[in-house]
Parts: sequence; C-alpha cells; structure tokens
Amino acid sequence: MNQQILDLVIDSIHEINSFRPEGERLDPSADTVLMGDGGKLDSLGLTNLVVAIEERVEEAFGRSIVLLDESMFDEGDNPFATVTSLAGLIGEKVQ
Repeated sequence: MNQQILDLVIDSIHEINSFRPEGERLDPSADTVLMGDGGKLDSLGLTNLVVAIEERVEEAFGRSIVLLDESMFDEGDNPFATVTSLAGLIGEKVQ
C-alpha cells in the first residue's frame, strides 16, 4: 500500500503542475520538499494538492479522509514538508 499511496501523491503533483507556471512546478519524486526551506507550495498550492489527493484517496480506497486540520501541526512536525512525510500521513489516515 505504501507504494500505491506514494504513486497517488505523485499523480496528484502531476495534476496540479498542469495549472502551475513552469518555474513553480513540483518535482514528482518522493524526496521533493513541498513546504518550508526549498519548498514551492504556498497555502493555496498546498490546498490544491490536498484536494487532489483527497479525491484520489476516495477513488482508490473508497474512503473519505481529511488531511488539513489543526491537529496536523500540534506535534511540531510538519507532515506536509515532503512527499514522503505526506504519504506517511495519508497511510495513517487510510488505515
């Protein structure tokens, strides 16, 4: 399932990249920094990515999940920092 979730995130990156200017597109790889130092997503970009991912999760797993809520940032780690950390969060939500 981990690879399926990672593929789902990367497919979502391809989707949002089609709407972003060439210089602001994300690299569709597991090591890509999404937010923070070196990240290319602002709050609107993150929202667009999250919506694309949530739709794909529902299609793939038949489950509706919510990725953005206040509790995501309570523990100090940013689950939206990289593609890998985001895939980990999705995996927890899908389980």
